[in-house]
Amino acid sequence: MGANKELADVIVMLKGVAPKAADASAPPVVMNQEGCLYVPQIVALQAGQKLVVKNSDPATVPMHNVRINPTVPANVTASEGKLSLPQMSGGADITYTFPAAENFMKFQCDVHQWMFAWVTVVDNPYFAVTGKDGKFTIKNVLPGKYKIVALHRKASPTGVEKDVEVKDSGATADFTLEVPAAK
Repeated sequence: MGANKELADVIVMLKGVAPKAADASAPPVVMNQEGCLYVPQIVALQAGQKLVVKNSDPATVPMHNVRINPTVPANVTASEGKLSLPQMSGGADITYTFPAAENFMKFQCDVHQWMFAWVTVVDNPYFAVTGKDGKFTIKNVLPGKYKIVALHRKASPTGVEKDVEVKDSGATADFTLEVPAAK
């Protein structure tokens, strides 16, 4: 959280627009293992878009294990046996493609118990992840009225929803996310 309560790593997406999988020309999203951490730790990609997991750690960290925990049956099936794979230092990249929307799919390393990342698969191309300044841009949205949702893994995993009207000049949406009380 920033000095003025800006919140990074919030997934922001349009809701209720026609689902559309990424086409083959969509650039892959890259998640790297660096310094025994997943970078970035929060990832969003479009259904059908490739996610490439790299291991840039040096030979002094000989191996990681990439375990994914999809909860949507189509994403489990699409993983084709890649639910838990070893990845050596400098080893081959592991590529995933998920066909179905899913929020905060957990990635973890069984070798380094502190290594986690969360991947959100969106069923349309209209999404972004907020930066450290809490800002985001969703590109190529046609003018019209939409529902926009902000999700944060801890503050609002089910999302905060708003109405937004996009004009030719764009639109602005601000969100307030609250951490649920401990049970």
